Amino acid sequence: MDKRPNVCAKLMLRSKNRILMLQHRSNGAYDFPGGHVEWAESPEEALLRELKEELNYAPPEVPKFFGYWNYVSADKKYHDVFLYFFLEVPEPPTFEGMAEQADLVWLDKQWYLDRFDDDARVERMFSSNPV
Repeated sequence: MDKRPNVCAKLMLRSKNRILMLQHRSNGAYDFPGGHVEWAESPEEALLRELKEELNYAPPEVPKFFGYWNYVSADKKYHDVFLYFFLEVPEPPTFEGMAEQADLVWLDKQWYLDRFDDDARVERMFSSNPV
């Protein structure tokens, strides 16, 4: 069997020292906006498409690559590679016609420090030059 990882492009959108997350209504889980990279699509193209589909949002510029996270489940049934992109905007955007069944929440640095196990990555997310 030829297995390949699931690849997703995600956006860390920062405004006024807070970063946007989606909180899914079905299970309360938090996630950055974005989604799967489709066949023959670049990660940047996938990110822009997913932002348009989920949030009806077109960023003012193409976000810059921030880093990745490689996840393999303990039972090795799931393998996900998350490609994270970063963009800072001066004002939080208004999202109209949002298709995602989630609430938008703007979270501060302490929220991320309390939940993420990589303080250096959180510090970088909130630094003056994250990328």
